[in-house]
Amino acid sequence: MNGVMRNENEETASGRNVQYREDTHTTEQSEDRAEECIRVEGYGELSKDEKEIVDRIIEIMKGEEDYKVFTFKKVDRWKINEITAKVNKLVVRIQTDNITDTNKLLKAVRSVAAEKIGLKEVIEQSKQKEPWWKRRLDMDIKRLRKDINILERKKRGEIRKEGEYKRLEEKYKIRTKGLPTVTEELEQRVLAKIAKVKRYEQRVKQYRQNRMFQSDQKRFYVEINNGQERKVDKVIPDADESIKFWSEIWDNGIEHNKDSEWLHEMKQGIGYLNQNDLKINKEDIIKQCKKIPNWKVPGLDGIQGYWIKKIISCHQRIAEQLDKILNGKAELPQWITY
Repeated sequence: MNGVMRNENEETASGRNVQYREDTHTTEQSEDRAEECIRVEGYGELSKDEKEIVDRIIEIMKGEEDYKVFTFKKVDRWKINEITAKVNKLVVRIQTDNITDTNKLLKAVRSVAAEKIGLKEVIEQSKQKEPWWKRRLDMDIKRLRKDINILERKKRGEIRKEGEYKRLEEKYKIRTKGLPTVTEELEQRVLAKIAKVKRYEQRVKQYRQNRMFQSDQKRFYVEINNGQERKVDKVIPDADESIKFWSEIWDNGIEHNKDSEWLHEMKQGIGYLNQNDLKINKEDIIKQCKKIPNWKVPGLDGIQGYWIKKIISCHQRIAEQLDKILNGKAELPQWITY
């Protein structure tokens, strides 16, 4: 019958109901049922392999377990691009009504892509290695301190292996410069390299904090407070004291000169400004996505920048859903405001 949607409620591997539809016309009954289901456009048109991918995405979205962690940084780009292109065509068919569901969809896409590529879940994050420049300087400092120790033992007559001292004697030209002079030079080298390490670390810290301040000011202020959020005592002020305090300010009005020449000049220069209607569109999402690193550790949203960039079929719905939140037509989820 025309104007009536054909519903096929099937059981996925997770045992949850999923609503598949072939056209965009819905009845009131089907709309009520759709609230409890994930809607998929044109499910019957998909191939067997595509249906498996869609079912797996929906299974992960409907699951209650925590999303797995994968690392894609060292995966062949060709493999990632291939699975991304395939998933992009399917994601547009999976409908989401709000930004939280879209977030779940992107995380599910990430997990399915990892499964198709054959990645294993990262159980425990490995400790980040120190940068090469710091390891190199630390090795230099350690070597110089070892040489200084040999020279100090030579001064005290405690050295047992003369071969070690003779090697340093040739290396640092001790016969020409003298033992005290060479020892002083090596100590100055150690101090210079220690200062260089501190200077480099300070520069890296400043760079990281500048980036953090631009992207997440809350985390920045928590970090500079030694990882502890500022505790504010919630003291409710007395109503009478509040009224008295503000009345002393509000009741003492000040008359300003409204005919000042500079005020007229400002009005003429500025004119009448209308506030433009705030609207988030697809182009805004694309522009902001270009600034996101691909494989940096994600925030509480759990999505790395690559998936937000490359799953372009979600850009339009993300723009529409954020626009609804901006204009008060949808509720702002808590995970966005962390």
